[in-house]
Amino acid sequence: REAMRHLVFRSLFLFGYVFFPLIVFSKWEITPSLILQELYSDNINLNYERNSEFVTEVAPLINFDNKNTLHPIFGFYRVQGLYFAKSNRENRIYQQALVNTQTSFLHRSLKLNAIADHTQQILFPQTEIGVDNIHGSRRSDVSRVMVGPDFIHPLSKWLKSFWSYRYGQVFFHEDNVENSHLQQATWNLGSRNTTHFDFSSNVDWEHTQQDTLRIAESFNAMA
Repeated sequence: REAMRHLVFRSLFLFGYVFFPLIVFSKWEITPSLILQELYSDNINLNYERNSEFVTEVAPLINFDNKNTLHPIFGFYRVQGLYFAKSNRENRIYQQALVNTQTSFLHRSLKLNAIADHTQQILFPQTEIGVDNIHGSRRSDVSRVMVGPDFIHPLSKWLKSFWSYRYGQVFFHEDNVENSHLQQATWNLGSRNTTHFDFSSNVDWEHTQQDTLRIAESFNAMA
């Protein structure tokens, strides 16, 4: 797990070194907002006891966008405070964040993508099916980093080929949950915008592996 942290720090350093000029010299659009709401649930822990609860949510949010068409950088940062009326010991503060960037080469035929996000995930979805941070009990902070290229290659006057590959890692902050490695690849053969007909064919592959075992692999072809 310590090696994973070092990898994250090295990736962030490389990201900052490559995109520092874009960060400094871009004209940023920053939009702050605030979510304030009161919620009621008749089963706050998603169990057979069915405990009801009033929850106050206070969530400041900042969206940012550098408005650069060749090298876009956009994302958000959110702090989510949850305050429970009956059980104050359940009060908690979560953080969610997203940074998405892309840089273009070779007249936009080659694009390098990078995405990093931070959110929360329920650890036992087979018993708790909550889709937010309010319902359910055991959850973990989860960080994800993914990088990879996109390549667009014109094959003829009518057809183009699109290749995409992503490699990423998912880091769970709970010590008893293993981290995961992700690989995704896509190949698309389709019509170009200059034609009067529409044609598309996709081949997708995805591989997910934890530190000690492979947990999923999928392959899909569609025309």
